[in-house]
Amino acid sequence: MLILLAALLVNAFYVQQAATGDHAVRGWFYDSEVNPHPGCDFYALYTAGRALRHGGDIYAGDPDHAITPCCYAFRYLPVGAALGVPFAALKPEAARLAWIALLELLALACALISCRVARGTAGAVLAAGWLAATPVYLELYMGQFNMLQAALLFFALAAALREKSRLADTALCGALLWKLTAWTAAPALIVRERWRPLIAAGVLAAGSLLAYRYLGRHSLEPFWSNFVLGDQVRPEINRGDLGFLMLVRVLLGAALPPLLVYLIPAIAASLALIATVVGARASFGDHLALWFTAYFFIYPTIWEHHYLMLMPPLVYLYLRTRSPLLWLALALYALPTPYAMAGPTGAHWAGWWPLAYHAMKPAAALIVFAAALAQTARAGRRRVK
Repeated sequence: MLILLAALLVNAFYVQQAATGDHAVRGWFYDSEVNPHPGCDFYALYTAGRALRHGGDIYAGDPDHAITPCCYAFRYLPVGAALGVPFAALKPEAARLAWIALLELLALACALISCRVARGTAGAVLAAGWLAATPVYLELYMGQFNMLQAALLFFALAAALREKSRLADTALCGALLWKLTAWTAAPALIVRERWRPLIAAGVLAAGSLLAYRYLGRHSLEPFWSNFVLGDQVRPEINRGDLGFLMLVRVLLGAALPPLLVYLIPAIAASLALIATVVGARASFGDHLALWFTAYFFIYPTIWEHHYLMLMPPLVYLYLRTRSPLLWLALALYALPTPYAMAGPTGAHWAGWWPLAYHAMKPAAALIVFAAALAQTARAGRRRVK
């Protein structure tokens, strides 16, 4: 009870900081330090929804800040922009606060489910991961989209655990349409012959792209840029990128050879495919958790707020394995990185700081990925026997 109460208090502090744009913890994180205005990511959805209402270009953003104080360009499927339409009926600041409220409702729902399925102290600690982890603050401050994606993935895993296939398929279809990251789970759906979410999401995604391009007569070039990996070949270290590829870049102390940009994701996908084949008869949830985690090694750029999507497989795998190593993963995921210790804007960025900073979150993902590989292969062999 005390753990849950402490998590709720931390969460309330995060909400206050994000809603007001206060500076108390903003300098602890790269994302919030380089974005002085809160909600820059949310305003991408806001401007996309506004453009959709008025027949404009959803990918144009607001480069001149005529509507919003800050804004990045929208990069998702046109069907995803539809979620921005009701928010676009509000003024920008009111819409941002409404988005924070939605994210909070999702976080509380996921925390409640975690408490109910794990029970006791374990349930309270897992719930705290949804409420008090540092990626939660960044999600709220930036107005990001990972909490919705993580909630959909978690609902799918929770439904799979209880063998409620229709609910799992519906949640997966929503995740596939909301962010492209969920498509890394396609091998799990194919192996288990779960065609409904793939077909439904594929048809809706293709339909929205075709309608936007040919009926709306707008360019889809910003959307297709999601599939370009060229940025990873740049020589400089990106402090905002906490992905495994950037960790390798820091370890090498030199620019990533172009081959590694493709080789590392290929190795991760190959390991997941081997486990999928060996554990072909493992449960549907085991396969989903494996491929949800493989995303962190397949996708080229991972920001700290993306690690919210580590929570669904982490909670699921704990329920399946009760592995104590997953508590280490949860701690690495939830605690602040050493970013603030490097001084304002990383002025003292030397020695072991860059390695410690870039290794912390990928280490959490690596533990969960190893647990998912082992669980899928082991469960599949048991079922074969």
